[in-house]
Amino acid sequence: MLWKNQIPTIFELASRFKNHKVYLLTCDASLNSCPANAYKKLYLCLNCKNSKDDYLKKLNVENISLKLNDIKIDEKKILSQIKYIKNFDDLTSFYYKNVPIGELVSSQLCDNQQSHELDSDFFANKKDILNAEILSAIKLYLRSKNIIEEKKIEKVYVWNGRRPSDGPVCYAAKNLKIPFKSYISNELGRYLLVRGEKVHSYTETMKEYDKTYKYYKNKISDKEKKEIFEEYINLKRTGNLKKEDFLHQDFTPNFKEKIRKKNLVTFFTSSGFEFSGFKDWKSPIYSDQYDAIKKIIFDPNLNKDINLCIRYHPHLEKAGQIEKNRIQEILKIKKKNLIQVSYNDKVDTYDILENSIKILTWRSTIAYEAYSKKIPVISLAPSYDDYAEFSYKPKNYDEVISMINNKLVPKVSEKIINHALVFKKKL
Repeated sequence: MLWKNQIPTIFELASRFKNHKVYLLTCDASLNSCPANAYKKLYLCLNCKNSKDDYLKKLNVENISLKLNDIKIDEKKILSQIKYIKNFDDLTSFYYKNVPIGELVSSQLCDNQQSHELDSDFFANKKDILNAEILSAIKLYLRSKNIIEEKKIEKVYVWNGRRPSDGPVCYAAKNLKIPFKSYISNELGRYLLVRGEKVHSYTETMKEYDKTYKYYKNKISDKEKKEIFEEYINLKRTGNLKKEDFLHQDFTPNFKEKIRKKNLVTFFTSSGFEFSGFKDWKSPIYSDQYDAIKKIIFDPNLNKDINLCIRYHPHLEKAGQIEKNRIQEILKIKKKNLIQVSYNDKVDTYDILENSIKILTWRSTIAYEAYSKKIPVISLAPSYDDYAEFSYKPKNYDEVISMINNKLVPKVSEKIINHALVFKKKL
């Protein structure tokens, strides 16, 4: 209830079931945290309660309070299992029954740290935070199962689904074989419904693209598809898809001179904290994008004629210290034919793109701009562009180096329109 842009969606979803009994499951401050109140500040809990009371008067629904403090679990047994969690991989591999509690908890904690992972210091010094989040998520799962069974719930809607404060509800419905959907809303009150445990589900994203593409395939002309795609690219380039935090500035003369070298291959990083910890978005080759960068830089088989550029996403300027430490470590590397562009360098990403003979991406949607420029794309992790199949997808490390070293022909795909269409539906 703290994020006002979510309220219209609650009203809209409730209005779908005027002839049914509708329940609203709300927090009574018994959750350990939530996205809007990650550190559980009591005044925010109070604000949430006041907002909830106001909206419940307007909604013709019955409120169900979480009451997680009433849920009894064998905390001693669970804590004895948690003590073996020593690193990020241990955490993301932690399950309670068949629920990926560790993935959900890692997502919230990575949000808090604004980082792609949690480092050894976190696991050494903040175990109490980790324990509390895991116990809270387990209680939410059990409480949700109880409610679904007791109230004979026939359908469940959950906001987002990727954190320990919401995801366990999806798994409760799933394990009871009750239909469920996750959703998100934008600032305009429009929303996206997904038939998955989380809105960011890779499998469901691909299904959404497939559904959208097949729906529009014969409904719009090739000319219209081209115009929609070009509009999407222009909106991305000018920063009008997202009005805030868009960096688009000219190069300094010195940098402009550097990128005029031949055989420029650029690695474009991403800043997607929301994908952290989830196995469906994990690279089959590297542990993360920084692992990929270091291995490529130091590979002895990398063609000496290649000028390798690393472009760190501008949004990484807002990253937490854990992730910035990884970046700063790599920025210290000095090698011939290596050009590194930090997140806070005032440079134009598109100028780098246009001077590249091919690019490597880590879930970056700049792949679509590369496609529009007929620049080959090598994708190193599961990505939005997988459905369109215009990126090269190496299966192992040797293939990555081979693709960098050798000439690649830009792929052509009629499905390139899919991302623009899906995005257009969300706006």
